[in-house]
Amino acid sequence: MLPFPKKLPLSLILLFTINLLSPLLLPIAARAQSQGDVFISPQSKISLITCAPGSALFEAFGHSAIRVHDPVTGFDMAYNYGVFDFDQPNFYVNFAKGYLLYKLGTAEFNRFLYQYSYFDRTVKEQVLNLTYEQKSRVFNFLRINSLPENQNYYYDYFFDNCATRPRDVLMEVLGDTLQFDYSYADTLDYSIRDLIDIYIEDKDQHAWGDLGIDLGLGAKIDRKATPFEYMYQPEYLFKAFASARLQNADGSDRPLVALTNTLYEGRSSTPNLETLLTPATVFWVLFALVVLGTFYEYKVKKHKFYLFDLVFFLLLSLYGCLVIFLWFFTNHISAANNWNLLWGFPTHFIALFFLLIDKFKVMLKYHFMVTALLAAFALCFWTVLPQELHYSIMPLLLIIIIRSIVIIQFKLSGEGAFLRKAQGRV
Repeated sequence: MLPFPKKLPLSLILLFTINLLSPLLLPIAARAQSQGDVFISPQSKISLITCAPGSALFEAFGHSAIRVHDPVTGFDMAYNYGVFDFDQPNFYVNFAKGYLLYKLGTAEFNRFLYQYSYFDRTVKEQVLNLTYEQKSRVFNFLRINSLPENQNYYYDYFFDNCATRPRDVLMEVLGDTLQFDYSYADTLDYSIRDLIDIYIEDKDQHAWGDLGIDLGLGAKIDRKATPFEYMYQPEYLFKAFASARLQNADGSDRPLVALTNTLYEGRSSTPNLETLLTPATVFWVLFALVVLGTFYEYKVKKHKFYLFDLVFFLLLSLYGCLVIFLWFFTNHISAANNWNLLWGFPTHFIALFFLLIDKFKVMLKYHFMVTALLAAFALCFWTVLPQELHYSIMPLLLIIIIRSIVIIQFKLSGEGAFLRKAQGRV
């Protein structure tokens, strides 16, 4: 047996001790890692990142994210609640039903910044005035929330999106010490729909998207938004953070934002790509053609555009079915109470069927009389309806009135019966 040395090097002693204690230390380390207990230095910074709107419709409202930057360790990540995956199971079905999963994604911040600078979108940073303990809690909240089992959430356009999530993270972590000052909204009087329109209503490239939003969403978004709800838009989240305060332990307070930086300055604002093919232009041209066609029908005393009426009212019926589906059979809570049903009747489909087989003329006459009257009602009371209807459907309402009268007079009262009666009175 070899003699045991009287003096061992310190490194061997440490190695021997670690090996001896490793069975005890490993479970503790594994448990700490599983709980997300990863540390950042006191020099670290937590920031709200606000990105300006882009040219595409889904970019038109801007974007928000949270940055965690630790210059000591070199850690610099963007936490982004605006990520979704086209490859998720039943993507399109879930999208239609209002159960689309978004998730908290992470990316190296330099890559995040490069993406927005490449598309010339201004990026601003608000460095938050947090204590080391508060920064650590925010960071660990994000770390745990970004785990695969926690990162998914059901997206909502107005109440749970990429802008509201960063706000809610801070409210969860900071509690009552975070106080928002809503003075930035004192002179504003927007509805939730208005907060959409200010970004896309005057942009020709978004004209069809704006129409689609107004056709699909009902009166629930026409109520006045609270200042708290303004924060579903990144621009107003930025303003809310700029005026927010944090309470100190001694009862005093301090600004939530310690420093505001412009990380990238866009060279130009989002352009308005003018086009003649806006909904208003297309529908008014269609209205003019319908008027000319109707005059011709009255001149020859024949229902010449029967096929147009079938296609037109069939499309209205399909739209009405979509409204009913979104309202009653999906999780799109903002699609409820849709007053576009004044003119988009699902029952047109049934009426057209009976019109084709030439049955129930009296019932059909009342159907198209009600159709014309409700379209006229929508036009007459346009400004006082509980829901703001899209201005481009005005010509559609006029077409509904005109063609409903034509169907009643030419198809349901006998071919040219109305005209013969009118001529007999002259």
